[in-house]
Amino acid sequence: MKGEDTSSKLIQQLQETLDRERHFKRVLEGVRNVNQLITKTTDSMELIQRAPEILSASMGYYNAWIVLFDENMKVIAFASSGLEGNHNRFSKQLEEGKLPDCIKKAVRQKKLIIQNDPPVQCPDCLLSGKYHERAGLCHLIEYNE
Repeated sequence: MKGEDTSSKLIQQLQETLDRERHFKRVLEGVRNVNQLITKTTDSMELIQRAPEILSASMGYYNAWIVLFDENMKVIAFASSGLEGNHNRFSKQLEEGKLPDCIKKAVRQKKLIIQNDPPVQCPDCLLSGKYHERAGLCHLIEYNE
């Protein structure tokens, strides 16, 4: 009986490792495809619109979104993929200046913000409840300051 338990635990660990490897490959595929888009397009709005679609299409990312702000943190453009009907609500929240904590931290700290438990770490974001057992990532990308 004990040998069966050990075997079943090992099989489960192996399956989890293989699942993580497959997910990692999908993430890399999405990033590679966005990099290809960056080298091929000269239209920044096309890049903003298509990048989230590319990242979530590979299923490496549950959803993806990009917010373009001006120097006063006013929303200029917003694009998303995978928000399951929350695009308009999230867009409105951003346009009203109600920025989730992850965005505020990314802007303030200028580094990758990882929310391992978004419902707890980012309760003011209407998307955080969608991240059950998933991490959220937010990063500031600046151009010309």
